[in-house]
Amino acid sequence: MMPDKLDEICLLTAAYTTTTAIKASAYSKGTPDGTVVSYTFCNCQSGGGSASDKLGANHALGIHVTKVGATTATEKTSLKPNPDNKCPDEDSTTELTPIKDLARAICLAQKAKLTTPRPLSGVGYTELQNNDEFKAIASIFLRNGEGQLDPEKDKQQINELIKETYGPNDEHFRKSYVEALDNKKWEFKIIKNKIEVSVSELANGKNAALALAYYASKIKTGCGKQSAHTPIVSNEVEKCKGKPQRECKEEDGCEFKNGECKAKVTKAAETDGKTNTTGSNSFVIKKAPLLLAFLLLYLKYSKIF
Repeated sequence: MMPDKLDEICLLTAAYTTTTAIKASAYSKGTPDGTVVSYTFCNCQSGGGSASDKLGANHALGIHVTKVGATTATEKTSLKPNPDNKCPDEDSTTELTPIKDLARAICLAQKAKLTTPRPLSGVGYTELQNNDEFKAIASIFLRNGEGQLDPEKDKQQINELIKETYGPNDEHFRKSYVEALDNKKWEFKIIKNKIEVSVSELANGKNAALALAYYASKIKTGCGKQSAHTPIVSNEVEKCKGKPQRECKEEDGCEFKNGECKAKVTKAAETDGKTNTTGSNSFVIKKAPLLLAFLLLYLKYSKIF
């Protein structure tokens, strides 16, 4: 049965991998009691002997050396923090043995707290308007390839982009984006891995990093052209179409105009009758859910809210 928490580790001592041991056996023949300067036959010789390369002298010495491994030994080290919640050797400034260094690293890792991402339902339009990191992302990806805005100098323009894309209020944002993203299955394929889950499942699952990389590349490669991804907000057109005037409400993203209910046109989509801005506006709208999905996945790795 595996323990719920590791309290100590037992490893081989450092000497086992860092120490070289040898075994030596000495041999003698006769009664050697002197030396000869010349070691022609690579052995110790007495002055009166006639040594040969086969150790055939009357007097000789020899030694046989064998390298052997160090004797195996283990060492146990605690991983438990002390009463002050300090790990063993946490504040040590001296060099630690490998096992103590590893024990400290494991203890610190066990103490670390993972950031739990907020549920998708907790994200609101007003919150996005006031979030500096989201504004920085919007200043890049809601510009339709027209260049990045400066978060400090172009605050008003960035706020208008966010309002036109995600506004005008929390209720509209919740229905058009939060609920749609939470209910929609997002499908993408990386190499041979096909993934089809909701944004909430992505943000809390094992494929979050893959999805984050996928959407980041999608947004980058989509700059300057319409995204091929089917937009969630484009459903607003069909949702408003055919509604009677009493049910055509602005908070639902609709407006009653020229005798029929239509999706409300933002300033970015208005035209002077001469310039065709449909492509430009649809690009911004199509990228909007993609940007939001990217942000929500980003929540898993940061404390953005």
